[in-house]
Amino acid sequence: MFRTADGWLHLVVLKDSDFQTLCGLLDRADLASDPRFAGPAGRSDHAEELNAVVAEHIAAQPTAHWQACLTEAGLQNEAVQDYAQFAAHPQTEATGLISWLEQPGGDRLWPVPNPAGAPPLVSGAPEATAPALGQHTDEVLLQLEESEAAAAAEE
Repeated sequence: MFRTADGWLHLVVLKDSDFQTLCGLLDRADLASDPRFAGPAGRSDHAEELNAVVAEHIAAQPTAHWQACLTEAGLQNEAVQDYAQFAAHPQTEATGLISWLEQPGGDRLWPVPNPAGAPPLVSGAPEATAPALGQHTDEVLLQLEESEAAAAAEE
């Protein structure tokens, strides 16, 4: 995870060929030939040093610059997003991960994650509607009274 000039970027470099590519993008061929950074184990053993050098370069440009360069080079990367950015991301939309739901008393649609393995949530359906304040109070109190009565009967 690296700070950019205007945000944060997550970057994944595992293979030696990806490391070589990254070094080229950073104009740091010396890192690619440095024996300390040879192979994943070497990069892991010297991660603090390596990350400091990479961080300095990444911080000099905005996130969009690095996303374009890294993606074009075939390196895994993504901007760090807040929840609203994540919910509106094209990949999130394409996978149907989020349903945009109307809620009672609300004046906008709310992004709600769809439960894994279940059909997408639909506005107005009971499982997709937040309860109103106090809506279930009587039911909950009744269940508590029944539980207390059952516990007392067992004593």
